[in-house]
This record gives sequence, C-alpha cells and structure tokens, in this order.
Amino acid sequence: RGSGCIAERLVADAGVPQTVPLGNTVQLDGSSSRNRAGGGLTYRWIIVDRPVGSAAALDDTASPTPRLIPDAVGNYTIQLVVSDGVRSSLPSIVVVRVTPPNSAPTIFSVPLVNATVGQLYEYQVLAIDRDAGDVLTYVLLAGLPGMTIDASTGLIRYLPSREDYELGSVRSITIRVQDRAGATGLQNFLLTLSLPLGNQPPRSTT
Repeated sequence: RGSGCIAERLVADAGVPQTVPLGNTVQLDGSSSRNRAGGGLTYRWIIVDRPVGSAAALDDTASPTPRLIPDAVGNYTIQLVVSDGVRSSLPSIVVVRVTPPNSAPTIFSVPLVNATVGQLYEYQVLAIDRDAGDVLTYVLLAGLPGMTIDASTGLIRYLPSREDYELGSVRSITIRVQDRAGATGLQNFLLTLSLPLGNQPPRSTT
C-alpha cells in the first residue's frame, strides 16, 4: 500500500518522445510532473541507455527542463524520477531518437543554354538528396517573363519572344531546390537567346 500511495501522490512525467537530426539540441520537459499533495518537487534525470560510443550528457540533471546535445545516431532512453524530499515517484521514461543530419539537395543536371525566339524551350532540372524519401521543391529565383518551373518536377518551360531578345540576348537564370528541412541547392547559368534562321539581324558591311 505504501508504494501505491507514493505513486498516487508523486507523478513523474518525462514528456513526449522526440525525433531530431544529429547536431540539434534536445529540450526535455518534465514540468508536467506533479505532487498531488501540493508540495514542491525535485528532479533527477538519468540517461539509462544510449547509442554505442556516445558520451553525451544532460546539462542539468536536477532541472525540470534539461538539455541534451546528442553526439551519435540512435536512441537515447532517459529516465525521470521526482521527489518531495521524503519519497520518490515511480520512474518515467522518454526516448529521444536521433537521426543522421539532414543533407542538402544538389542539382546535377546540365542546363540547356540556348533558346530560339518563337520555339518552346524546356529544361528538366534534376536534383538528388541523400536523405531517402525526402521531398524536393523547385523554385525559379531569376528567370525571364513567362518562364515557369514546375515546383514538384523541376521542369522549366519558356517561349522566348522577340522583345526578350531585344532586351538582351544573354540572360542569367537561377534555380533553387529545397528539401522539407529547408536545406537548399542552387544552379545558375546564362541562357543565350537567338533569332530563328532567316530572321537574323543584318550584318554591318562597314
């Protein structure tokens, strides 16, 4: 009966499980622990299991909200026990899952650098991300009037006009690819516009 009374009076709550990439700080939260008798609490956190080779430690094992900086990929099992100075609660366990760090996507396709006025220009942007299953989004940061990029496939489509050509036959194009974590990759190239054969401007004879 004594242990039952303890369990009813003192309740440790180590918080919810978390999943973070390696290199991120983990904020633990035991503030939902309670003393139903209305008194204060002291906290005692312990890492009871960790990845092989890890030497990570909690910054303050007596705080209700200590921090952990993981140093290895894998699961960290962390235990919280609270006390009123006389009795201690049953332990509460939280698991922190640490995944490999996020990799930035990279555009590997070779751009098509020539376009002809009045003819549809298409360039399929291709990118790779080492994180399996990551979703990539494509954005045209610098382009030409009417040039579009499909945000999910990376296909660029553009119909050059005579006006575009006359405003400058060499234009800078910049593409960004972004993953769900916000990491990005860029590609910049110069697109040369030309007139179709038979519509070339006259050459000077002087």
